[in-house]
Amino acid sequence: MKTKILMLRTNKVDPDPRVEKEASSLIKNKNYEVFIHAWDRNGKYKCRKEELELPNGKVPIYRIGIPGNWGKGMKNNIFPALKYEISLFFWLLKNIKNYDCIHACDLMTGYPALLPVKIFKKKLIYDCCDYYADSQHGPNFIMNLLKNMETKVIESADATILCSEKRIEQIKPAIPKKVVYVHNSPNLEDFNIDNTNRRVCKSNTTKFKLVYVGNFCVDRWLIELLKSVEKMPSVELHIGGFGDYLDEIERIASKNNNIYTYGKMKYEDVLILENECDCLVALYETHLKNHIYAAPNKFYEALAIGKPLLMLKNSGMSEVVSAEKIGAVMEPNFESFEKSIFEIKKLIERDQTLKSRMINIFNEKYNWKIMENRIFELYREVLKS
Repeated sequence: MKTKILMLRTNKVDPDPRVEKEASSLIKNKNYEVFIHAWDRNGKYKCRKEELELPNGKVPIYRIGIPGNWGKGMKNNIFPALKYEISLFFWLLKNIKNYDCIHACDLMTGYPALLPVKIFKKKLIYDCCDYYADSQHGPNFIMNLLKNMETKVIESADATILCSEKRIEQIKPAIPKKVVYVHNSPNLEDFNIDNTNRRVCKSNTTKFKLVYVGNFCVDRWLIELLKSVEKMPSVELHIGGFGDYLDEIERIASKNNNIYTYGKMKYEDVLILENECDCLVALYETHLKNHIYAAPNKFYEALAIGKPLLMLKNSGMSEVVSAEKIGAVMEPNFESFEKSIFEIKKLIERDQTLKSRMINIFNEKYNWKIMENRIFELYREVLKS
């Protein structure tokens, strides 16, 4: 009989590269049956069963439509979040016979799972994609409450997955039963970016091309990035994604012939676009504590395709960029931005081994095959215990 694994996520998984990679890897094992429960913040419906097409097959996904304010913070999202928590809790109880193991990807899915897991002796794997209290702004007593809740989830779980080794510091004082590190690496075997003749980039100029594809949310230095590129006509910005700043980004881009927007993109197109540009951007502002421990997808994508990276000083993985000399680390101001672009241009000209060095670092430390094997071993240990 197959082990039924239920993955829980507080977004629509449209896309969610980490969840999709993990689910795609798990269904390689024919002893596992995987399905997903996700929160659609743009919809309004009770629960809808759909199919998510992944590289290794199709996975059922149950999406619940509760309108929410994506990217506008905890204060503006508290009532939709509570409604979602209650809905998820009762859904888990109603479907208790349909899963053996819960793979919860954040606090808002892990906490409602605690009671069903304890009462009905289900396995719980907690995938701490973001430490919730450090990704929000609010009064100290609320932040302490959230930390206590997440500590409870971590210590109740059969195993905890962290997206970088540095994050073990972040989750203190929680003491997990078992920790596995699964980095946000792309699985390039699922895509054919080197051998495709298809172009995604909207420009064929020789200008220096920056690229960012991701969430248009606060604390990513996005508006500042666009306004900085405005002042540098020899530089282009290619920006794709969705979120709270979409309208503002479109407005700024419409006034500048060196800023190109792409909207929401398929992941393969993201990788192709990044491969066609000169430098990836991941500007996580560190006044949000979670960004000090961040493991941005862009960092791993840059390594995988051998493109230099621009990051903000002291943000997650920026120390690797500096130590390995694979990009530039900047202060959050225009002068530092301009200087860092110059540094990266010189790095590309001077270091002919840059691309191969970056790909070697990726293959030795972060290749998805390494991460996939860690997931397989984790599930073997948890399910046999």
